[in-house]
Amino acid sequence: MPRVWRVMRVERGRPAIGASARALGVRVGSPTSDVLLRPDGRVGPGSGGMSVSPSWRLLPAHRIPRRLTSRGGSEATGSNNDACWAIGQGEFVSGPFANRLILSVDGPSHGTVQPETIISLSEFQRHWRTLGIFGSLTRREHGYGRISFVRASVGGTARANRGGGGESADADAIRDQMDGLWARLPDGEQQLSRWLSEDIYLLSSDWEVVHDGSTEAANALQAARDAMEAQDWPAFLALCRTIRRQVEPSRLFYLCGRAWSAMGEKDIALLFFDKACAIDPTNENYQCLARHS
Repeated sequence: MPRVWRVMRVERGRPAIGASARALGVRVGSPTSDVLLRPDGRVGPGSGGMSVSPSWRLLPAHRIPRRLTSRGGSEATGSNNDACWAIGQGEFVSGPFANRLILSVDGPSHGTVQPETIISLSEFQRHWRTLGIFGSLTRREHGYGRISFVRASVGGTARANRGGGGESADADAIRDQMDGLWARLPDGEQQLSRWLSEDIYLLSSDWEVVHDGSTEAANALQAARDAMEAQDWPAFLALCRTIRRQVEPSRLFYLCGRAWSAMGEKDIALLFFDKACAIDPTNENYQCLARHS
């Protein structure tokens, strides 16, 4: 069986089963449906299925539980009520999966588990209950069009993490809405949107500046200066995430805002300029940028 990963809620130590983006199953009859029903109401190969990835790190950042950020989960913004679950040991390639199911791989970071033959929707949903044991990353580690997506992420990711730690029904609805937008992005633009999720996550972060005198830290700071001078904004933003603990928060937010503004994303830039103003309201430069973004 190919090895696949999916983010799902935890119920009695196992992944939840149901018609949800956060369970074993598929959504039907909504704008975010995972399968296209045939005229007779049945489903078959090629009609869609349950989304999976070859690695938990390749799952959408808005799905990966936030607690996994420190373990390489990018700047994850998903619900901490969920876990990253895996099943299978084989290569992530199209072919037989299990229990009359097949895996259809449509890209290096995404595939869908579909019915092997044309069957009723209820029979398809029953197959999830007969799958083998999933392993949870949480348990194994001991408790632990781009413009459309960018625009949704600005409001969506921020709202999903506002109040209650992102565990509200509204936060789950926002993540559901973002799934369809995410799936339509090319891989390269999915990466840019991952960066956006990481950068927006910074807005709710606090840190104390650490003066690191190592050669590695000095090189990272110089690389960031070079990228900024060259106006290589994606590289600059990536380096900002690396050096953030060496830079005053207000200064870092200001720099992130400049980068996003230079890439034409004024709405995103304003978030960072506003945050810089909130931290340092006496800085006239920050105030001016916020007013004119």
